[in-house]
Order: sequence, then structure tokens, then C-alpha cells
Amino acid sequence: MSSPSAMAPERTLGKAYDTRLMRRLWTFVRPHWKLLVAALSILPLTVGFEVAQPYLLKIAIDDHIATRHLPGLGNIVAIYLGLVVLQALGSYAQIYVLQLLGQRSMHDLRNTTYRHVIGQRAGFFDRMPVGRLLTRMTNDVANLNEMFSILVTLVHDMAKLVTIVVIMVVLNVKLTLMTFITLPLLFAVVEYSRRLMRHSFREIRVKLAAMNSYLQEHLSGLKVVQMFGREARASRHYDEINAAHRDAYLSAIRADASMYALVEAIGVISVATIAWFAGNRIGHGVLTVGLVVAFIEYINKFFIPVRDLSAKYTVMQSAMAATERIVGLLDTHEPDAPTRHEALAAVAPSGDKNAVELCDVHFAYRPGEQVLNGASLEVPRGSTVAVVGATGSGKSTIIKLIARLYEPQQGIIRVGGRDVRGVDAETLRRQITVVTQDVFLFAGTVADNVRLGTDGLSDAAIDDALDRVGMTEVLARRGETARAEVAEQGKNFSAGERQLIAFARALARDPEILVLDEATAHVDPEIEDKIERGLAALMTGRTTLVIAHRLSTIRHADSIAVMAHGRVAEHGSRQVLMDRGGLYARLERTFARAG
Repeated sequence: MSSPSAMAPERTLGKAYDTRLMRRLWTFVRPHWKLLVAALSILPLTVGFEVAQPYLLKIAIDDHIATRHLPGLGNIVAIYLGLVVLQALGSYAQIYVLQLLGQRSMHDLRNTTYRHVIGQRAGFFDRMPVGRLLTRMTNDVANLNEMFSILVTLVHDMAKLVTIVVIMVVLNVKLTLMTFITLPLLFAVVEYSRRLMRHSFREIRVKLAAMNSYLQEHLSGLKVVQMFGREARASRHYDEINAAHRDAYLSAIRADASMYALVEAIGVISVATIAWFAGNRIGHGVLTVGLVVAFIEYINKFFIPVRDLSAKYTVMQSAMAATERIVGLLDTHEPDAPTRHEALAAVAPSGDKNAVELCDVHFAYRPGEQVLNGASLEVPRGSTVAVVGATGSGKSTIIKLIARLYEPQQGIIRVGGRDVRGVDAETLRRQITVVTQDVFLFAGTVADNVRLGTDGLSDAAIDDALDRVGMTEVLARRGETARAEVAEQGKNFSAGERQLIAFARALARDPEILVLDEATAHVDPEIEDKIERGLAALMTGRTTLVIAHRLSTIRHADSIAVMAHGRVAEHGSRQVLMDRGGLYARLERTFARAG
């Protein structure tokens, strides 16, 4: 049941750090740069507090414990404990500031991404599965938030590693060389594990995208799945996708566990090497016990961040992949949308006797599948024009083009005498209200849904609109008012009741142009009687374009346009079209026989 596009693998990023992407991400961090500076300022302090601790152990052992010179040892212990406390406080402050920076930056990114997505035209959503969009706007942003702490932690680790090496060299060059004799093996292990995790991570992202797309599609179409008895088959298919996702994670877990164990083992080998090398030399006064203990402490502190590198690498890999996908989303624009220069050039005022005018319009949702093929239509101001035709003739496509949900490939569409490409989409859509047969209601109240897009609407105006379409009476029978709660997608209202709310919404909006896309298709006969008066009042003095699938809904239109093969084949009053004996006459005869 899943479409190939929905299940197609996502492009994934191979790098754990990409300068180009980080520059794009910096635009969201820059407004909060003071937090970043604060975090980086704390960094050298925490490093200093940590690396000073082993050196204090050396002093305590060599100068006090080994020599039994106990005076002053208490001060060393107090300083040591103080360093531990300061390190803990510094780490707390650093993590807090970084998380605050991450949350504020991601807040800005989420807002920018959301505004970008809802500003896209309908063609964008034809190509982008909703499940994949949800992954971009939730999981991917969450992955980016983790990156902030990891980035500064990596800088902290690098500073600590370099400082440790410098201190060890200053303390004893030979011991330092003995300590890092295992470094080639360590680098080989890290590089091998990194390659394994990189491959595994690619697979994880692809499987996760497939799983999200499958879930979104099947949960949206759950009723169809149940009605056709596809539950067992859908469960098996989901189990296969889920198992693939699990297996991809198992590969990453094996690589992570292997690296952790091997680095731990290499660290133990380094400590053993130091113990062996120092064993005979301590007794001869070449080395001191305090020095060896300090070296062992430094070795442990050196290998801890290396051991945890796999987890940090995974987070960075995930974050870079997430950044690439989010940047790709933000850079996505409808290719058929005109540039600002083209839009301004397209303004070509003509006679404004027509509220809507289509001139030789060509349009295809996909290349080679033409829907409109030179369609031309005039809708005079204040008139009611009905558009009829067979399924797929392009009736509903006309609405989408007028509202600029899509752009025509050829031809001109004018609203109020102006080319719509030269009119801001938001301004254009305030002039037009479309009522479709599939009404979508948002969770909230009935009043909220009527007020949609008209924020300044008073409660009295909402009540009046509901009353004029007969919805007040329907609500009263339910023991409710305009303040009644609306469940997700309006599921606690019938299809006919949702239609009434949509009519009230259109009345309250008071548009210049009203478009009815078979808006009474789901309304029961008794409800249809109630809204006829409201529709008549709504259409009076207002331009109305009626997209009709049932001829009974358009016989009182001023004129009728008959669509065929992507163009207007006939246009005239009902009587003229009947006398002509063409397509419309045949449609009426077919409808009469079916009735």
C-alpha cells in the first residue's frame, strides 16, 4: 500500500562534521552568542581543575606520605577536594549554559522550519510524505539539540588530552613514550569502529524513515485497512520494517561495544606497561611512587574521552545528517513559483468586469500527464458560474490554480483583473473562500473553527453565521453551543455537521469570491434544506464559482461551463446548453436516467 516515494531511502550524510552545514546552523546560534561565549569561557577552568588533581596526588605521595612528612598533607587534601567540587560546579554550569543555548537555538529553528513548510504550495506536499516531514521537524531537530553539548564536550576533551600530554612530557619523557606506545593500535581501533558506525548509521536513518512513512500512511488510512481486512498483512509488513531497523541498530551496537572494550583494554595495557617499566626503577630512585601514580591517573583520564568517542561520533554523525536534511528542507522551494521579479512583471491589469478569468491555461501535476490543456473561462462579477464535467476533466484543478496552491505552466489567471502571479498569495486568499466537500476541522471549539483566518471576529458574528446556516439548531439538539469542543479532525461531528460549520466559516469570512467544490455532497437532505437560505444569502451580490459533480446543485447558476479533455468545451446558460444538444445535454439525460 505504500507508495515508492514514501518508502524511498533518504540521502544520508557521511561526515561527522561539515563546515558548510555548520555555517548554516550558525545563523540560528548567532543571536545567542553570549551563551556560547560563556560556555567556552568555563571550559579552560574545568580542564584546569581536573588535570591538576593527579599532580596533587604526586605531591601528597612524594612529599608527604612517602617521606612521612604529614604536616601540610591536610592542606593538599583540602585543595584536592576543592578542585573536585569546582570541577563539578564548572561542569554543571557548562552543561546548563549549553542546554539553554541549544533549546533557544532549536526554538528558532523549529519556528523557521514550520513557517517554511506551511508556506509551501501544494505541489511540495505531493512529493514530500508527511511522515518524512514529521521526522525532519521533530527527530532531526532533537538530534541537533544534542550536538551542542557534544561539540563543546569534544573541544573540552581535546583541550584536556593536549594538556595531559604536555604535563606528562614535562613530568617524564620516557614514561610518556611508554604510555603512548599503544597509540597506533588505538588509532586503528577508533578508525575501524568509525567506519563500521558510519555504515550502520546510514542504514538506521534509512530504516527509520521507512518506518515513519509506513506508520503515517497506515494510521491515516486505518479505516481502509480495517474495512479490507488488511490488519494481519499490515502487521507483518511493519514487523519486517521494524526488524530491519532493529538489525541496523544491532550493527551499530556491536561496533560501539567493540570499540569501548578495545579502548578499555588498550588503556589497561598502557597502565600495565607503566607498572612494568617503573617496577625496577622506583627502587633505584629513578622514579617515584607519586610520579607513577600521577601517570596512571593521567592515563585513565586520557583514555576515558577516547573510550566514549564512539558515542560522541554517533551523535555528531546523526546531527550532521539531521542538519543536512533540515537545510535541504529549508532550501526547497516550489520550482513553478515565480521569482519576485517575475511576479512583478506579471502584473498586467485588464478590464475588471470579470472577477475570475482563465486564459489558455495549461497545467500538469506531473510531466506528461496534462490535466488542463488550454482552458479558458470567464466568471463575471456578481455572477454564479458552475463548472461540470467527468472525473479528471480538471474541475477541482481550476480551484487550486485560482488560489495559487499551484502555478500554471502556461497561460494567465486573473482575479479582479490582475494576474494572480503579481498578487501576494495571502492577499489573494483573503479575497477567495473555498468550501470543499471534505471539511477539515481543527481541535478546539466550534467558534475557533468558524473564526479561522478571521481573528478579529466577534462572538456575536460567529453566532450569527452559525444561525444563518442552521448550525445553531443542530448544536441545540446536542445540548451545546458555539463553545462546544471539537475533537481532532472534527471526528465528534458528522460529515453534514462539519459542512455546516464550513458554511458558517465562509459566511463569517465574507469573501469577494466564493468557491463551492460540491460543498453539499455530504449534507443530508434535511440539513441541506436548512442551509439553502444561508447559501442564497451568501451568494447574493457575490461572485460564486460552483464546481459540481451533481447536476442538481447547479441548475440555477447564471451560466455553466462544461469541462472535457482539460478545456472548456461548452459555456452558456442551462437552457442554451440544452438547446445545443451537446455534452451538457447528454450529461443531463444521463443524470435523469440514473435518477
